[in-house]
Amino acid sequence: MATVSSALAPARAFGALASLRRIWLLTRMTFREAVRKKMIWAVFLLTALFVAFYGWGVYRFKQTWDARLAARSFRFPITFNQAVDLNMAIAVFIIFFLAAVMGIFAAIGTIAGEIDGGTFHAILPKPIRRWEVVLGKWLGYALMLALYVGVVMAVVATEVGTITGHFPAGTVRATLVVIIATWWLLSLTVFGSTIFATMANGIICYMLYAFGLAATIVESMGQVFQVRAMENAGLFLSLVFPSQRIYNYANYLIQPATNIVFGGNGGPSSTPPSGAVVPFAIGYLALLIVGACLVFRKKDL
Repeated sequence: MATVSSALAPARAFGALASLRRIWLLTRMTFREAVRKKMIWAVFLLTALFVAFYGWGVYRFKQTWDARLAARSFRFPITFNQAVDLNMAIAVFIIFFLAAVMGIFAAIGTIAGEIDGGTFHAILPKPIRRWEVVLGKWLGYALMLALYVGVVMAVVATEVGTITGHFPAGTVRATLVVIIATWWLLSLTVFGSTIFATMANGIICYMLYAFGLAATIVESMGQVFQVRAMENAGLFLSLVFPSQRIYNYANYLIQPATNIVFGGNGGPSSTPPSGAVVPFAIGYLALLIVGACLVFRKKDL
């Protein structure tokens, strides 16, 4: 961020065009800094290993496929193409998990870390608004996550289609939904960074991510055991922390015929997730970004 100060120094206008230029500059700087972090490269390495082993697993799956054994395992008839969709859904769950970890731990110090490092003392006296800093940094991380999810999903889908001859129909839409899920977690992390110290923010955000997963399990258990109080409590909490609920919709888009929810009840679900979770998540993450801008505006540096 040291070069941001000098790059912003000539800017004197607060007009819309000047504001967009400053935001774009911060977006580029944030993106470049993010991809240099060792943790990000560790995620890239794990992703490469996952893609390699997953391709081998799909190949072995095709070689050993037996419809009768599959029907006994799942306790309901399942076709080869449905089984391929199910394999793709497993990959989507892992991609979402890796992207969630990357997004949270890349952005935990978005505001708090820069305050501790004294960077804002250099750039904020320049003609730049605090909301521009928040939005520029959010866009930089959001771009990184969108590229990561898009590229990995494309590679995995290509593997599946090449090896099995079947391309899951909902892959493109599921990719967009997973990106939105990671953006919600990113927005939560940026908002938390305006309130908590860097390490505390990372722990809290990851716990809330896990809490969202637990909420969907509680809801599913309530449905299975027909306990309305559990179901309602799980539904409410999964809307407060909706990352897993958003992913569940992506999972459904990949394999709507079986709708086996990973990280949820672990079995076939008779209730398809609602697509309304997507506009809900977009509105929610926008509120988190606005909240981050408002909190940072009043924060003492």
